[in-house]
Amino acid sequence: MQPYVRWHLAISSWRGAVMTASEHPKMIFRVPPEVKAWLAAKAASNHGSMNAEILQILAAARQAEQARAG
Repeated sequence: MQPYVRWHLAISSWRGAVMTASEHPKMIFRVPPEVKAWLAAKAASNHGSMNAEILQILAAARQAEQARAG
């Protein structure tokens, strides 16, 4: 299962409803060029998108935070 699909399912179950891609709230932010280059390289090596990489990083951070909380 692709990382985005896992994240989508987690968010859907957390919210209690399934949202289509067009219903997801958009988040626009600035990224320094070196971070963008790093994300692009990770995305290319994983055959995914930069968005999927960001979601995977956030999901891992969320899981780590939940694990620390107990």
